[in-house]
Amino acid sequence: MSNVTYLPWVTPDPDAEKVTVPDTTLAPESDMAADSLILDAELEKLDGIVIRKLTSGDMSSGEVKVFLVQQGIPELDALRWVERYERLGYVDDERLAEALARSWSERKGKGRGAIASEMRRRHIDPDICNRVLANMSDESEADKALEVALTRARQLGRLDRATAERRLVGFLSRRGFNGSTVRDAVREALDSTRNAG
Repeated sequence: MSNVTYLPWVTPDPDAEKVTVPDTTLAPESDMAADSLILDAELEKLDGIVIRKLTSGDMSSGEVKVFLVQQGIPELDALRWVERYERLGYVDDERLAEALARSWSERKGKGRGAIASEMRRRHIDPDICNRVLANMSDESEADKALEVALTRARQLGRLDRATAERRLVGFLSRRGFNGSTVRDAVREALDSTRNAG
């Protein structure tokens, strides 16, 4: 503690009590140590947030990096954090890409094009994306396109064939199926539903 006895802009009053104020001066090392403790606590809290996000749902390494940078972590440090999460098994882009391909094909009835777009949106490495998509067989893609086309064609039964075909082509194309797969599925679906009616 230090006694304040003189302020340059105040005329001293000899009858006034002396005021004592706390000495807040810290050595630079103490400042750095205190800052380090605060920083460590903040980083530990952020680490906990990331791990909770990763255990509640898969994130790609790119998504984790983007999140960390948004939280103020420098990009090089964010990459080190991502490597750590990969080593611990929290992040696995290959596993995520395979799960997305399976889910989007089987449950959502999407083709390779839509799956590739979703993988790009999720910041999955293009090499991993290409490898996973290459493992999807053309036959299963064609089967899925036909399945989706048959369901949709039944809803277009009241339309003339040309209109139904145009709408069905647009529908399957938006779901990410390629041109030849779409053409084959549309022809077979319309033949099947029109002949059955």
